[in-house]
Amino acid sequence: NKAMEKRHWTRIEDLTDYKFDIESESFQLRDIMRAPLLEYKEDIEDICVAAVKERDIEGKLKQVIAEWSTQEFSFGTFKTRGELLLKGNETAEIVSLMEDSLMILGSLLSNRYNAPFKANIQKWVANLTGTTEIIEQWLLVQNLWIYLEAVFVGGDIAKQLPQEAKRFANIDKSWAKIMAYAHENPNVSSVVSVTRC
Repeated sequence: NKAMEKRHWTRIEDLTDYKFDIESESFQLRDIMRAPLLEYKEDIEDICVAAVKERDIEGKLKQVIAEWSTQEFSFGTFKTRGELLLKGNETAEIVSLMEDSLMILGSLLSNRYNAPFKANIQKWVANLTGTTEIIEQWLLVQNLWIYLEAVFVGGDIAKQLPQEAKRFANIDKSWAKIMAYAHENPNVSSVVSVTRC
């Protein structure tokens, strides 16, 4: 069984009280046949089934991780100020892909054979959930920022409401800083670290 990993052999060794030297280049089928396998046939079958199921889980987890290592934000230009906007369609597609990945991870998390990968699955669920929430907040702030930028930059309202204009200037600087950092680090899965800048 090609899905058998060292942990599976260790379980069989513990079960049969027989040592398998699987690391040896001279390890052969006859070495396996010397062990008292028939006594533990059903348990060994369970271990082999678990090995196949775990390999499938590991493959799906690796696919999710690989997908998010290449996903990047797309930015749009705002007036003459540079690329300060997340592009709507591309960002919506990213959120949709995240939801798909979270469904896959949720099914892996509920699988009874997930034990060797559970911590990593949970880490990715937390990462993608947090990233989704952050992106949704960014889009909300972006929409408000666009509206307020038109109100407070270069208009009479800024003169009439100096306190609010000052507060908006700070928000404007923060937004530009966050987008600049996101632009420098466009990988979506690194978004959580962007919020710490």
